[in-house]
Amino acid sequence: MLDLLRFEEITPAQRRALAAKLDRLSVRFAYVVIAATVLLFAFQGVRYAARVWALS
Repeated sequence: MLDLLRFEEITPAQRRALAAKLDRLSVRFAYVVIAATVLLFAFQGVRYAARVWALS
């Protein structure tokens, strides 16, 4: 990440490698956010189902 601080000094090949690394990080972050959202909705669904089941 320190390469970002000296972006003007790096070669085009290094820029492409850095861009690819940042792309992979952003994709991983997106997967983590999607997985956390799915888990949250699943947990809320289980809680709701348990509450409905307890009332019936």
